[in-house]
Amino acid sequence: AVMLAAAKAFMKMKAQLGDSFKWDRDVFFVGFAAEEANLLGSAHFAKTLAHGGAIRESLLAEGVKKSPNCMASMGGPMRKESKRLQGSRTALQTDQAAKQDQVVAIILDEVGWNSKNKNTINGESYDRAAPLLNSLAQAIHVTNVALEFVHSNTPFGSDHMSFSDQGWQSVLLINADDQEYPNYHKLTDTIENVDFEYAGKVAKFVGPAMVRLAAADASSGGSERVGVASKEVHVHVGEPIAA
Repeated sequence: AVMLAAAKAFMKMKAQLGDSFKWDRDVFFVGFAAEEANLLGSAHFAKTLAHGGAIRESLLAEGVKKSPNCMASMGGPMRKESKRLQGSRTALQTDQAAKQDQVVAIILDEVGWNSKNKNTINGESYDRAAPLLNSLAQAIHVTNVALEFVHSNTPFGSDHMSFSDQGWQSVLLINADDQEYPNYHKLTDTIENVDFEYAGKVAKFVGPAMVRLAAADASSGGSERVGVASKEVHVHVGEPIAA
């Protein structure tokens, strides 16, 4: 349940955004299956994207009978074309392998429990993902989310690794003391034990970070002005915020 908490909050934010923004890059909301079975869903997705394959609205619908590794379901790109029939091609199909600067991944895993010891959100990534980490830290700053952003540069074990293995920037967002959650990997991990206020905080800052990454060229410098759920925020590109 804690793994699904942020997904619910984030999908609510997606619905609020709707067609409000002009997206310069494709944005996909993806739910990966079989993470604990060696990252099967995300590994298949990332490898398909890296080799220029067609990313479809549902890899499961087309591939499950042919390959047990085809495990991913997608919300589609946030654009009008996302209403295509399940199984149709999307704008991410290319003739060449995706380049390193074309893909970033923000993975939400276990963000439904607020540690009693630390009011933090942990970002696990390699140091090469510093631009992505800075975007997230800036978003926490400008949205005044009451969370401390902590970075670990020894990532492991979750779907962000599938994207890091392709050389892309990726980060895992996970609550502090995740293994101290009383219902960690137990049948008692039910919706009643999810802290939706905490999950909402995560969605609140991930949304602006995503908008900045997808709606603006971060390499151009200067200020980008974006709106999130009817609230305007100002981000100064290229000036990291201490987290």
